[in-house]
Amino acid sequence: LLLYAKELNNLFYNDERFSNNYFQKIENNLSNIQSNKLINDLIKLIKYYFEKYLLSSIIIRCYIQIHVPSSQSGNNQGVNIQNQILKELDDMKIIIETNENIFIDYYKKHYEILKYLNKFPSIEDYHLYLIEYEKKNFYDLRSIILELRTIFLKTYDIIMKNLTKIQMPRNQQSISMIN
Repeated sequence: LLLYAKELNNLFYNDERFSNNYFQKIENNLSNIQSNKLINDLIKLIKYYFEKYLLSSIIIRCYIQIHVPSSQSGNNQGVNIQNQILKELDDMKIIIETNENIFIDYYKKHYEILKYLNKFPSIEDYHLYLIEYEKKNFYDLRSIILELRTIFLKTYDIIMKNLTKIQMPRNQQSISMIN
């Protein structure tokens, strides 16, 4: 998780595709029939990291669920922490699924704008609308990348801080009465 968070951070700050200058180049080359290559590349990149997070969270979820003992009277603090981590993983999954719907909405709206542009090519407002729409989506995708980085870091942090409680939810000191 930490590795993916570092990759996202490096991409955001060092990759030319996230700079405003790069978007200006793309903006100048927008046409009435093509999709925006930059936006498509960013969506593919984000989907890749969504998939990485979801796969990692499935592995973590399985590990935690295997190690959750039955609730008994007594020391349930570790069990409660495990359940909190599972809830946190569910919350992060919901955020990712919500963001995935944004991509579908983008393509649908982009299609509608292009349809009007092709139907009425002389109306400049449609051209301006397309540019503003693309710009808005570019900034939205940048913020999704930062949010995804935060999700990776938050999940990593909560796991590392509670690693012993995840591995051994109850104190294993009193295993036998003979000791």
